[in-house]
Amino acid sequence: MSRRWLLSLLCLSVFFLSLVQLTRAGGEFKIDETSTRILFDREPAEVMLAVENSTGETVHATVHLEVWDPQNRPKTKIYQVESIGAGSQKLKFPLALYFSTMSESERSDLLLYRLRYRVSQEASGGNTLAAGTISLSEITPDLFDLRV
Repeated sequence: MSRRWLLSLLCLSVFFLSLVQLTRAGGEFKIDETSTRILFDREPAEVMLAVENSTGETVHATVHLEVWDPQNRPKTKIYQVESIGAGSQKLKFPLALYFSTMSESERSDLLLYRLRYRVSQEASGGNTLAAGTISLSEITPDLFDLRV
């Protein structure tokens, strides 16, 4: 009797493990915030949004980017339709932000600005694939210049 019980328990566990594999999503779509960059050495500023598409399909999406100042006011925004293939890639977006024309107070507060992003799928009526907020201090590699 105990052998039958062990055999049925083993069959049940294999069945549940196969169900977990079947219900798992085919992949995910996400933004790699640690690899995303905003470059101010170009005029206008350029955002390099690091995207990871592990769904295995090309995604047609609208990418919304907004830069907000410390007083929670939008400074600039852009949206663009992109075809995002499978794998990791960086998408380039020009932002209407000019470092050379900023006032001294805007330059001193620049590291307190935030980049808000939202990636929505075109075909499914605006289904949000990824959204978030990144501090410019985390994604601005070219703002400092160290000289000896």
